[in-house]
Amino acid sequence: MLISSCFARPTELSSDKCAVPSWAVSSVNVTYSSDTYTPGTTSFKITNSLTHQAESLSCALEFNTLCQVAGTPLDDTLRIVFWINMDYAFVTFNKTWTCRDTIPFEPELTSFVIGNADLHLLCPEVVEDNMACTGPIEENVVANGEIVTPIPEPPVVDDEGSEDEV
Repeated sequence: MLISSCFARPTELSSDKCAVPSWAVSSVNVTYSSDTYTPGTTSFKITNSLTHQAESLSCALEFNTLCQVAGTPLDDTLRIVFWINMDYAFVTFNKTWTCRDTIPFEPELTSFVIGNADLHLLCPEVVEDNMACTGPIEENVVANGEIVTPIPEPPVVDDEGSEDEV
C-alpha cells in the first residue's frame, strides 16, 4: 500500500505560542502475510509540519489489520495507529502535548492532539498471498488535529464538608 500524502493540519489554542503540532504521512508500504498469525509489515514516513523533521517508521501489521507505533525516535509521546481492512485504512495520531499560554506564571496545560484520516486503497481483485495494496484513491487526504483536554476528577467531599483532591 502506498499513501502519497496525508496531513494532520495545525490548529491553535488561544495563544499564538501554542500552535498544535501536525504530521504529513507519505511513502506507506504494507506487505500482508499469507498466515493470519504471522504479522505483515507496514512502513511509512511522517513529517512534522511545525519542525519540518521527517522520520521513517515501521511496525508489524498484527493479524493483517493493525499497526501501532508507541513513540518515535523524535517524539516519545506520539502514538500512531493504522487500522487496515483490504481496500480501506483508518489512521489516528495521538500526542500528549503541553502548552504554556501567554501568562508567564500560569501552569502548563496538558492535553492531547488527535487527528484521523480515512484512506481508500486499490487492491488486487483476487486476494493473494503476500499481496500489497496502494493508495489513497482520494487526493489530499486530511486528518485535522484537534485538542482534547482531559476532564479533571471532581474533588472528594468528606463527611465534615472539606474537599480533598482525588
